[in-house]
Amino acid sequence: MRSKIIFTFIVLAILSIGLSSTAYAQAKYPNKPIQLVVAYGAGGAQDIFWRSIREDLEKALKTPISVVNKPGAGGALGADFVANAKSDGYTLLGVSDSTKTVIPAVDPKAVSDTHVIALVFRTPLGWVVRSESNFKSLKDVINYAKEKPGALTCATQGIQVEAYFDLQIICQAAGIKITHVPNPKATDAMANVMGGHVDFWLGSLPGILPLSKGGKLRVLGITWDHRLPDNPDLPTFAEQGFPQANLDLHAGLWGPKDLPQDVFNVWQGALKSVLGNPDTVTSLRKSSMYVDLQVDREKINKTIKEQFERVSQIAIKEGIRLK
Repeated sequence: MRSKIIFTFIVLAILSIGLSSTAYAQAKYPNKPIQLVVAYGAGGAQDIFWRSIREDLEKALKTPISVVNKPGAGGALGADFVANAKSDGYTLLGVSDSTKTVIPAVDPKAVSDTHVIALVFRTPLGWVVRSESNFKSLKDVINYAKEKPGALTCATQGIQVEAYFDLQIICQAAGIKITHVPNPKATDAMANVMGGHVDFWLGSLPGILPLSKGGKLRVLGITWDHRLPDNPDLPTFAEQGFPQANLDLHAGLWGPKDLPQDVFNVWQGALKSVLGNPDTVTSLRKSSMYVDLQVDREKINKTIKEQFERVSQIAIKEGIRLK
């Protein structure tokens, strides 16, 4: 009798282990909280975007999402952090495609091994001055810069971002010199402009708009070829004679290499659901974040390669490419 009880116990234990293993193996992604690393500081377009749709993504994915800022080196620090994370889909990256275009164009060794899941939105960059400035247009800036080369200063988040290259494109085309002042944090750069410590700031429009609408900043130009329907008072670089200054911010979701296919499938489905909501699209557009969801990785990588080649030419010409 005792041997039968022991035998039964062993059989039940084996079945229990087998069932537990099967249940574990069949656990669907995601089944625990996800950390979404934004590779820039608070107040920028990336930070605003991901935090504004975080709750909707949590509902779609049925799991908590924590948005964590890891700014530095134009997004490279956050990208490196995620590249070295476990490839299970629970540590992902919100960053612009500059980590694959601008950063390697400046420093070919600084390439983070992250892989695109989807591109999600675009937004123009804007060149701003404090509201009491005498500069009312790019023409005013160019005329002054020709009279006093290097006297004017413009802040961007560093030489590893799109804004810096738009600045160089305009300076090259106009034959002027403006002194660049790197400000890694958008909030610091805008504070320096409003405080009169630098003359201009060239950064993402979503962070600029609230201060512009509040009368604290004036937008001299944006990197789009047409005026924005929701903000038609903002002049473009194109209409002021600089259509080539069109490097905007194209943001996406990235992860470490060797991500399981179900991570791609689940996130692409969630993003289609959330960003397919007309109310969400309208809300984002009012902040000048334009939904541009792309999930074809081959097409995305081709576009990134073309952008990298264009930016590399500027980097070489300006002598800012590191060996």
